[in-house]
Amino acid sequence: MEMTQTPHNITERARRQRREMSLAGKILWQRLRGNRISGHKFRRQHPISGYIVDFACVQHRLVVELDTGARPTGEALQRERRRMLDLMHEGWTVLRLG
Repeated sequence: MEMTQTPHNITERARRQRREMSLAGKILWQRLRGNRISGHKFRRQHPISGYIVDFACVQHRLVVELDTGARPTGEALQRERRRMLDLMHEGWTVLRLG
């Protein structure tokens, strides 16, 4: 059963994910933070349309997703595709690294 995401729930989840970032996520964040990429501001573990994305440049509507685990299959793959399509439908460009 999937829990309904309230703004409070998703914000708390995003905060927890910031504290528990993978090593790859921490390394990428060191490169993205502080406007280091041509002066563009990135946010980490940023809520967008009910999802939490790894990194986002709001100004350019760019999402950077970092694949660090096993490739999703079956239902998880369908959820991941739906998530990407939803973000793209909202006008975001999604870049997957992994």
